[in-house]
Amino acid sequence: CHRFGTAGASIGPDLTQVGARFGRKDLLESILAPSKVIDDKYKMHAVKLKDGTKLLGRLLEETNAELKLSLNPYLPQEITVVSKGKVASIEPSDISPMPTHLLDTLVRDEILDLLAYLESGGNKNAKNFRK
Repeated sequence: CHRFGTAGASIGPDLTQVGARFGRKDLLESILAPSKVIDDKYKMHAVKLKDGTKLLGRLLEETNAELKLSLNPYLPQEITVVSKGKVASIEPSDISPMPTHLLDTLVRDEILDLLAYLESGGNKNAKNFRK
């Protein structure tokens, strides 16, 4: 979902330099509570249509006539176009597309390795990796 260097996707923020911008506590908090702070570029929107249909996705474009939504974060090239005349409401979602509980299957050392990797920008010679 995230890009790191030349690997990954752009569904979420680029993590290549995240360690230079945020401290360890902030990185960990973003992983544990991804909905606490959501960058507007990655915020989902809940769209309710007049027929009762509910859609949840990234709002890519809004014009006077239509909405362009990406409903599947794993297939962002698939765009759903909705006529504004069919829309009953549109609200920004306070739920991040990043799932919670991502660290549940990791042990302490794996979590620390992940944080060191993010903090160092992937540089295995960085101080963080030395034991």
